[in-house]
Order: sequence, then structure tokens, then C-alpha cells
Amino acid sequence: MINPREKILQRLRMMPMVVAMPSVAAGIVLADWLRVPLWCAALLFTLSMVAAWRWRNTPLTVALMLLAGATSLSLRRSTESLPTHHTTMELRLERLTHEDDSFRTHLAQIVAYADGEQMRRSNSTIRLSTPLSAACSEGEHLVVNCSVQPFTSATSYGDYLQSKGIAGTAKICNEDILLRKQYFSLGAWLQTHALHRISKLNLSPSTRSIATAISVGQRSHIPTTQRRHYTLSGGAHLLAVSGLHVGFVFMLINFILLPLAALPHGTLWRTLLGLAMIWCYAAMTALSPSVMRATIMLSILQLSFFFSSRSRTLNTLCATTSLMLLWDGRMLYDVGFLLSVLAVIAIVEWASPLYHILRRDNDISTLRYQIQHPFKGSVRRIARNILGWIAGSVIVCFVANIATLPLASLYFGELSLWGFCVGWVMVALCSVATTVMLTWILMPIPLFAPAVEWTVESSVGAMNGIAEWCANHSLMSFTLRLDQSSCMLIYAALLLLTLALWSITPTRRDKNL
Repeated sequence: MINPREKILQRLRMMPMVVAMPSVAAGIVLADWLRVPLWCAALLFTLSMVAAWRWRNTPLTVALMLLAGATSLSLRRSTESLPTHHTTMELRLERLTHEDDSFRTHLAQIVAYADGEQMRRSNSTIRLSTPLSAACSEGEHLVVNCSVQPFTSATSYGDYLQSKGIAGTAKICNEDILLRKQYFSLGAWLQTHALHRISKLNLSPSTRSIATAISVGQRSHIPTTQRRHYTLSGGAHLLAVSGLHVGFVFMLINFILLPLAALPHGTLWRTLLGLAMIWCYAAMTALSPSVMRATIMLSILQLSFFFSSRSRTLNTLCATTSLMLLWDGRMLYDVGFLLSVLAVIAIVEWASPLYHILRRDNDISTLRYQIQHPFKGSVRRIARNILGWIAGSVIVCFVANIATLPLASLYFGELSLWGFCVGWVMVALCSVATTVMLTWILMPIPLFAPAVEWTVESSVGAMNGIAEWCANHSLMSFTLRLDQSSCMLIYAALLLLTLALWSITPTRRDKNL
């Protein structure tokens, strides 16, 4: 009989990336704490890679991943430089983050800036406010005269923005813009066409702002009051396109492309088109970290359909997260990225086993009942599936809230327990609205416009009503800011609980994502 310790080690051997991901994250934290220079991190990484290839043992592999994470963060920092004086610079506008009656605020990357008589290359990201009359758009390059006000770590907000890779802020007027160049951006082009198709629908302003946010990731038109309602109701995560929304897109695309399977080489075409459409949607929503993670995972799932293979969900998640951290180590400090990863881990390790335990029944007796009572058996099966879906949604929302509450308290200082009560209803309504909106964007057939408008108005209106009601009843919302040590202790306890469950449960078969 296998002892509990051997069971845990057996699972870890089956999922090597579960060990690799914490090593990469530890390397990033170490590089941030020690401020490791790039040449030192690169040298240590090279030596560790040679040693790991030569001796091939676990400690050297862990050290290799740790140094890879340190090199990732050091490399990003080495390419960043920020002008500290009023000068001429070239900026590339990226994601639109806010818009009011006078100004638009974009995330912008400094391509180069004048430093005396020479031009310096840069890779720094800033917040840029432009006048609404300038009509600046995503993907546009601007040559401007301005100064950048750097963020400092003296305040918690400035330290948080710096950790996300946002170095400072700048504000320009029309007279500061010297030159404008528009380059083709697939994501901006797709988003513009999607917004044009959404504009053809006769939706109320409150519904349009939410519908646009959950379908194409454009949140700049959501009023502050409405954002506050969703925050206090525990549904703020629904307003940002994340893995949940990419999952809706994945299911919709595979349903639309299902007839291709009947054609010669149809499975190959379905796989290629599915991958292309998923990545196009990710580009349209500005490739946020949570969208990137979900897109990579679902791409692996799409390929597994073609190759008829199976993959372990937790191992795939850790591999995806490791690749993203190696690409940009600053993602480790993005709270949205962390919340997304923690929620998925909780769903995989807690919600899925609990759901299967609750759904377990006697299959032979169920089949015998359906044979003896065909009509009643069919009704019973449909009712059981509906109740199973509701139970699964409640379980998923419950464990996701449990996993993310400590981190949300650490960063935001506000907790809402309404997510435990109404979270599954909000997710169901969001899935309906998102699926209908995406179907309209893909196939804007005027004949179906009234049905689309009614469905979106009803589902989003219900979401808005629930969010407002919860915000007005503050019994389940309160202020609590955990310190970093308390937050780490809570997650250590949750980790020990997960390992304890591993030690007492049998090894599961490989499952799809």
C-alpha cells in the first residue's frame, strides 16, 4: 500500500511543471529583492543550464528554473529607460484604459526619446492622457513634446504600478503632438470592427457599456458608479475579459466549426481555424495576462483534440504560467494575473473533485430506470443535468472566492461575500450575454437584431440589477486589509490542505483541460 508521502511524490512526478512554476516565481522575487544585474543572472543561468544538462537531476533543474525567472526580470529591466526632463519622444499607444468628457488615457510605450543630441531607445510603459479632440487610437504612433512624471515606491499605489511595469504618467495637449503615424494592428482593427457591429444594436447606455466590456474588453465607458456596484457585489472580475470569457469563445467556436469534422481533413481545418479564431479574439481584447494564459491553455486543448491526446490540467496551467513569467517576469506582480491563476488552481484541485463526488451515483440503476420508464427517465435525466449544472456553478464560484479572498484583501482592502451567494447567477447571465454578443459580432444578421437586443438587455439588465441591489445592502461587504505575512500564512495553510487531500485520495486519471 502506498503511503501518503509517496502519493504526493507520485503526483509531483506526473506533473513536473507544478515544481517548475514556483521555482520561476521564486527567481523573479529573488531578482527583484537583490536587484541582480543582467550579466550576472545570464551567466548563472548559462552555468546552471550546462550543469542540469550534464547531470540531469532535480535540484539542478529547480535551480535552472529559478535563475531563468531571475534572468527574465533582469532582462526586462535592462531595456527600460525613462526620460526625466521635457523632451521629444516617440510613443506607441496601446490599450485604452479610461475615457471621460475631456481626455482619454492610454497605456503607451516609449519607443525612443531625445537625450541631448542623440536618441535613446526605450521600452518603458507609461500612462498617457490625450485630449478627446485629438481622437488618438490604439496602435497609433505619436511624436510629442512632453515630460514624464515617474511613479515612485514612496506610495503603495506608485509601488503597485511600478511592479506592473508602468513607470510613470504624462499628459499632452493638441499642440504637443508633432507627428502622427498609424500602423496596422490586427487587434485594434478587429476591435474597431467589433465595436462598429455592436453600435448597430439598439441598447441602452448602461447595457451597452457592460456588453462591450464583456465581449471585446472595452471598459473605458463604464461609469464609476456602475464599477463600484460590481465591486461590492463580488462581480468585478466579470467586467474584465479573462479566462472565463475566452472559455465561452472556445466553446462557441468549436460549436460553429463542428460541421467541418464531416469533411475530408475536416478535423485538421477545424483545429487550425479554431486556433486562429481564438488568438484573433485574444488580440482583439489587448492580450491581458489572464487572456494570454487562458488562450495558451485552450490552444493546447484544441491541439489535444486533433492528436487525440490527454493532458493534466494543473500541469498545463503551471506550464502556461511559467512560459508567461519567463516572457515577462513583471506579470508576477500583476494582481489580475495572480487572481486568475489562483482561481483556476482552486477550480481544478477543489471544485472538480467535489463536483464528481456529488454527481456520483449508481449508473446501472439509472440506466435500468431509463429503460423501464423512457419518458420519466428522459425528464429525470434533463432535470438531473440542470441541477448538476447549477451545483457545479455554485461549487466553482465558492472555491474561486475562497482562493482569491486573501489576495483581494491584501491589494484592495475590500471584501464582498456576495460572490458566494449570487456569483453563479452572475456568471450564468454573463455567459448568455457574452455568447449572444459574440455570435452577433461574427454574424451580424439584421433579421436577428431584435432577438439579440432583447436577450442582451434582459441578461445584462439582470446583472446590473443584482449588482446594484448587493451594493445597496452592505451586510456582506466590509473593509479588511490583510498584511503580507497573514496572506502568505493563509495560502500556506491552503497548500497544506491540498497536499493532505492528495495524500488520502487515489491518483486520478489524466483529464482534459
